[in-house]
Order: sequence, then C-alpha cells, then structure tokens
Amino acid sequence: MYAVIAYEDSFVPVSQVSVADVVEIIKAVYSDHPELFYLSAKYGYLYTSTDNCVQITLKYNTQIPASPEKH
Repeated sequence: MYAVIAYEDSFVPVSQVSVADVVEIIKAVYSDHPELFYLSAKYGYLYTSTDNCVQITLKYNTQIPASPEKH
C-alpha cells in the first residue's frame, strides 16, 4: 500500500510568455520526457489581464509506503 504526497514548486518565467504558450510547452515537456514521471499532470499559473504568464507552479507526486496494518 502506498500513500501519495503532492509537492509543489513555483517559478517565474525568464521571458514574456502567454498562457496559451505555457499550456503547449507543458504538454510538450510531459510528452517528450517520460523520465519526468515524478511530475503530476497538474500544474497552475498566474497571469496578467493581458494573458501573460507571471508564475508557473508544477506539482510533484511522491509515493511513500503507508504504515503497515497491524492485525
């Protein structure tokens, strides 16, 4: 039995990027890099009124063994 714990990590894009571009970039990275299995398919972003992304939050999955059941 495993428990799933979610971690998050946020960062600021180094150049101006639109929300539509962020969505496409994230999809491409997930599809092209299976070695990033520890990333959840969930992410978030903050954006301005002009749809420029100002922060991206990636969510990580970590599975840890649950406490053994006692009989």
